[in-house]
Amino acid sequence: MPIIPLNKIEVFYGRERELKRLKEALEAGGPAVVTGPMGSGKTTLFKRFHAENPGNTSLMDTRCGSWNHQESGLPGKIVMTRTMNWYLLIDHVSPDGSVLEGIRRMVSADLKVALAVTYSQKVIGEIHDNFPEAEIIELKPFILRNFEEYLKIKAPEIRFTRDGIEYLHRLTGGNPLFTDCFLNVLSDGPIYGPSLLEAHFEAKFQQIGFRWLAEIQCLNGVKRGIISLLYRKSMDEDEIEEETGRDVRRELEELELAGFLVHDNGKWSVSGEFLKRILELLEKQTGCI
Repeated sequence: MPIIPLNKIEVFYGRERELKRLKEALEAGGPAVVTGPMGSGKTTLFKRFHAENPGNTSLMDTRCGSWNHQESGLPGKIVMTRTMNWYLLIDHVSPDGSVLEGIRRMVSADLKVALAVTYSQKVIGEIHDNFPEAEIIELKPFILRNFEEYLKIKAPEIRFTRDGIEYLHRLTGGNPLFTDCFLNVLSDGPIYGPSLLEAHFEAKFQQIGFRWLAEIQCLNGVKRGIISLLYRKSMDEDEIEEETGRDVRRELEELELAGFLVHDNGKWSVSGEFLKRILELLEKQTGCI
């Protein structure tokens, strides 16, 4: 069974154009905002850029200490970006109002900075409106042709039928992280078609979907109730409030920022087939979400 490295740069495919745009944006003075859903490759892109430019790049992860505090080392890095041709990459920036304040401070300090933030239509729209000079680099899922090539490069020993590849692409939405997690439960013996892949998914969904399951564990009861409703069908805000018996606007916005929900044409729904199936199997196994 292969072990597919997650967020590693040993195999870098399909983001070469975005890497070039990031380099050009920083060389022009920034700022740049790298965005995309969970698992789209934001961290991998930053790590690749840092590996190619180790002598003049600092990579910071906000999960390892606040970038607003002295202990993050940010003041010293600010000095370097001002006095040298130095680039600052800040990963896992929370997609809320703080990102706007962060960009504002960075721009006012004339820093060559790039921020990675989970995609939210609202937040990215606000960044575009407030900072039209910012280069917004969106990492989109792989289309089927590129997805097939990604499979060959990432796990060349695993064989698929054509409809097996199409099944996997529909399920993961072409998302690199979700694809890697699925590849990690496969072996180099069988030739995988849709039925065999579906059997593996149902049997090992907790291993394949561990990133989403970890996020679900952090949700309160109200938010779990909302996604339990929405994985079955799309609903507008009034319908959700009627079902839950409460005002849920704040929860809906927070779930969207966390990547669970999307809002389109007045309707709320879960953010893709992969999450929908994870929720479906979780409820089937445990009786609840």
